[in-house]
Amino acid sequence: MKRAISFVLFLFLVFALNGQSGADYSLAVDDQMEITVWGHPDLSKSLIIDPDGRISLPLIGEIQAGGLTIRDLTQNIEEKLSKYIKEPRVSVSLRDYQREEIMVMGKVQNPGTFKLPAGGGVLDALSFAGGPLDSADLEGVVISRDDAAIEVNVENLLQANNPREKIYLQPGDVVYVPDRFFEVTILGEVRSPGRYRVESGLRMSDLLAKAGGPLDSASPRVNLDSGDNMHSVYLDDILEGTKNPELQAGDSVYIGSTRYEVTILGEINQPGSYRVEEEMRLSELLARAGGVTEKARREKGTLVRGDEEFSFHLGRVLQGEGGDEDYTLQRGDQVFIGEATYQVLILGEVRRPGAYPWRENMRIAELLVEAGSYEDRGDISEIAVLRDEDEMITVDLGKYFYGQAREENIPLQPGDVVVVREVGTFDWEQLFFFIGGLKTIKDFLGISW
Repeated sequence: MKRAISFVLFLFLVFALNGQSGADYSLAVDDQMEITVWGHPDLSKSLIIDPDGRISLPLIGEIQAGGLTIRDLTQNIEEKLSKYIKEPRVSVSLRDYQREEIMVMGKVQNPGTFKLPAGGGVLDALSFAGGPLDSADLEGVVISRDDAAIEVNVENLLQANNPREKIYLQPGDVVYVPDRFFEVTILGEVRSPGRYRVESGLRMSDLLAKAGGPLDSASPRVNLDSGDNMHSVYLDDILEGTKNPELQAGDSVYIGSTRYEVTILGEINQPGSYRVEEEMRLSELLARAGGVTEKARREKGTLVRGDEEFSFHLGRVLQGEGGDEDYTLQRGDQVFIGEATYQVLILGEVRRPGAYPWRENMRIAELLVEAGSYEDRGDISEIAVLRDEDEMITVDLGKYFYGQAREENIPLQPGDVVVVREVGTFDWEQLFFFIGGLKTIKDFLGISW
């Protein structure tokens, strides 16, 4: 089970690590430093590293500084001065230094854009953002860099044997701290069926315990609906720990009943178990169970019969056009109606345009990060959000990233289309000429307005 680090402890550790690693700061062009030679004020200087990465000192002349650590430069100066001074003592301190602009998003106190010292690491970035929230998943922090994604276990970083070990950031990096909590659903023959907010790493047996355990009438088979995959696991194997799958966000667990002959669960108005009449079809069971909810996934349902699984197009069955998919039910059948996966679409000057799963409380800045941040030519000061067929919202996300207007980070709705235009181009009035084309794309991807 993953463990959260408190904000105060986190900052304490960050400051401790930074204090121990200051001498290992890697010097860069334009860094300003104070070099003191003890007992020789005439040799002490305030300097700036030139574009070639070099500095000039009395007696020594020009020497390389860029790319060296403060410790290495200090030792280098002392070694060169030792030709002229007996046992020189040199101190090198930074007055100002190059800063790298990075973005921190997700479960932190103050998400946004920050300027870090050159050579700054993930811990520095999280510290600038106020530290992680209690719900942060510090074991799954992700750095987006160009087209690459680097996963960092900050828990291990803080507990590393080498306190100077760090993951260095580069200009333009996006640090994303995910939520370690997510929601799963358990329905059927348990004492407290429903939706639960759980911590990552949770297993099936843990969810059964949260739901009060199985009833005496529970079927020996437990069904797990995870995305497009349906898995069946025997209840005894779960309780004994021989097969105890780890749950993922959005998973649904269904446990049928042995008291009745057919069970229907999921996004149905009256889930439960029903007696099977002679030649009873799937469409009749759906009607008897009160029909499906608005969240039902229309393109696919699942019928489990023994060790076999059959898929059907729910929309066609409901419309009386199911044909062979409108199965004749048998005793012991279990029918599952899953929840639709809502999506949003992002197009334009981003690294990974396309459709992304919509989440409750999802905001536009999160989508921009998932799509790979924005290209240099992308204009985040005027992002368009197309909503429904006749509504367009423009957002200045630059103000949000620089802490000037947090309200610009608007919440997204299922089916939204986000367009990031190129700087200095495109007339927004022309955008509505493309709505027909966007609608075609959304229909192809299964995104509804």
